[in-house]
Order: sequence, then C-alpha cells, then structure tokens
Amino acid sequence: MEGTERRGILRKGRVANQPEERVGYKDGSRMEGVAAAATAEKAIFLGTLATVMDAEVLGIAGAWEEGYTVVRSDSQAAIKRCKNQISAIQEPRSWIDERVVRAAEMGEGEPKVEWVKGHSGVEGNEQADRRAREGVARGVWESDPSLATPAGIRQTYQLFQKRHMKWDRDELRGLTYLHTDKGPMRHWLFKIGKAGDPRCKCVAVQSAAHLLTSGCVGGKKRQWEQIWDDREFCGEVTRFLRNQGEESQTEEGRDRG
Repeated sequence: MEGTERRGILRKGRVANQPEERVGYKDGSRMEGVAAAATAEKAIFLGTLATVMDAEVLGIAGAWEEGYTVVRSDSQAAIKRCKNQISAIQEPRSWIDERVVRAAEMGEGEPKVEWVKGHSGVEGNEQADRRAREGVARGVWESDPSLATPAGIRQTYQLFQKRHMKWDRDELRGLTYLHTDKGPMRHWLFKIGKAGDPRCKCVAVQSAAHLLTSGCVGGKKRQWEQIWDDREFCGEVTRFLRNQGEESQTEEGRDRG
C-alpha cells in the first residue's frame, strides 16, 4: 500500500510543470543464450542468466535514466510491464522491475513509454537494435551472478536432470531454492509477509544470488554454472537456511518471554 501511495503521489505531483519531452529508443536482444539491453546511445550487457523480456524492460529503464521522458519500444509486453510497475498495479518481480520504478522517479517529467513498429526503418529504433546485438556479441562468454534474474535462471537451466536422481532431500531443496529464488531466504519471506527484514546477518539482502556470491554459506562463493553438479553446496544452503530459521524462532521466543 505504501508503494502504491508513494508512486501515485509522485506521478500527480509532476502534472503541473512538464519540461520539454525528450524522445529516446531502446531495444533488447538475446542470442546464443546471452542477453543485452540497449538505448540508441549505449548497450547494457546482461549475461547468460536473463531473458529477452528482462533486456527489453531494462532498456526502457536505461533510457529513463539517461534523461529521456518518452521512450519508444517495439515490445508491447515490455511496455505493459513497465506501465504496471510505475502505476503500482504489479509488485516488482526482480531487481530489474525495482530499477524501472527508480528510473521512472529520477526524471523531472512524467515518464512515458510508447510502442513503435520494429524493423520498420525508424532510425532510433534500428540504432538501439544494433547496439543490443553488439552488446550480446561483446559479452558472449561472460556471466555475472549479480545480473541473474529468476526468469533467466529458469530459462537457462532445467531444474531436475538425471544426475540429480541420486541427490538427497536437503541437496534437492537447496538446488530448488537457488533455482527459483523462493524459499526460506529472508528476502522471499519478507516479500510474502513472513519476515520483518529481508537482510542476511551480513546486512545484504538475502536472495539466491547473495547465497551464491557472498560466502555466507560455508565460506564458499559460487557461479551459477557450478551449482548444478555441486551436491555439497546445495545441501549446505538448505542447512544454513534451516539453522537460520531455528535461530529466528529462538529469538522470537525470548522476546515473548
């Protein structure tokens, strides 16, 4: 409710004095399993663990961040998703949606996003398309865990394969938590109203990407590509989260006492 009120007030407050509109174009691309977003000016590399939709949406946010008040996109689905975010119809699904909201709040004018027909000879749109493809080509073999999105992980990796049939329950649970970014991680419990704080003991938001890259689980850091064969680490993730839950229950009991 607070987010809805905040975004609604922000949008109403801009109507009185609208600065001159700046029109920009954006596009997203995914080839050979690698995604990139782009405006007409620059490309934003997303890596192997993001979808083409993530790239399309991030491109819109990037154009708003560059100061464009009107962004033209050839993806109607991305336009709808961004409009739902800035009007608070939908809650953010990932860090990309959160970036859309922040980008919309940055500018002085009312943020707008409009549809333009793709590959129709519109120069700004064609230039953004070329830059998105260049971004993919430059970073084809790179992969940064911090750029992953839940949808990108599900698209890239099949959750259960033959080699996982011999894994025990804790190992399979840990793999599922990391794959879906849902489970007893604090950021997810906070999102569904079952925790008062989304942060880990190290103060960072406790998401699947954090469990992989922070070293909080057994002092180990992992890349996404490594966990599909790492039974030990996946099991440690489950036990780490279980112990964290037990500690939280103990603390709550003390507070009540």
